Amino acid sequence: MAGWGEVVADVILCPLYIYLLIRLATASDDYFKSPFYTFFIATGVYSISTVFSYQIVAQFVDQYWTTYIYKLAYGVNTFGAIGSTIGKALIVIHRYYVIRHNDFAEKKGSRTLIRAVLAAQFAIALVATTPVWPSHYIYKNDETKDQIVALSYSHTLILKAMSTTSYTLYIICNSIFTVLTSREMLRLKSMLQGDSSTTQKIITHQRNMFIVVSVCSIGHLLKASQQV
Repeated sequence: MAGWGEVVADVILCPLYIYLLIRLATASDDYFKSPFYTFFIATGVYSISTVFSYQIVAQFVDQYWTTYIYKLAYGVNTFGAIGSTIGKALIVIHRYYVIRHNDFAEKKGSRTLIRAVLAAQFAIALVATTPVWPSHYIYKNDETKDQIVALSYSHTLILKAMSTTSYTLYIICNSIFTVLTSREMLRLKSMLQGDSSTTQKIITHQRNMFIVVSVCSIGHLLKASQQV
């Protein structure tokens, strides 16, 4: 069972996160319709689904009704974890793609391309849940079957391998593009040093966006370490 400290943190932070996602999704300003925020909102939905499904799997293993939804919750958790991991990688890649171009335009990529990327993200996350559905439950007591311990060993092993692989690839991807983006930031600062206030605003904006992406990356890794 997960610690109640984790539950309290999720109860406090999740509503705030959901509120933020709703405000971003319904904002009328075109700035918030850029690929960055599209990926951010989509990834946020995956992350929220992971949090809720994880708490069901972790907290309610000894409830009689858990038998009927445990596998579904586990599947949603896997779906959300893979989807959010891909989403965070897309955010990092997009940030580098923006900063390496001299126009610094946030709207890189057509709507068709962005939709295709989101569809691929959804499809990969959905396929990742495949090992969940044919699995069976392992109970603490096979006779009473009153507390679910886990899914069957072989299926759990496959899911763990998939999770470890996805997080490892994410760490590699995140590290590479963070370094590349840092180099581009230094190049940008050197190139625009001493220029007008407008260019300084560009530097400040790009630096702030880089910090936001870095914080998101660290937060995702911390959440991943909790659920692996």
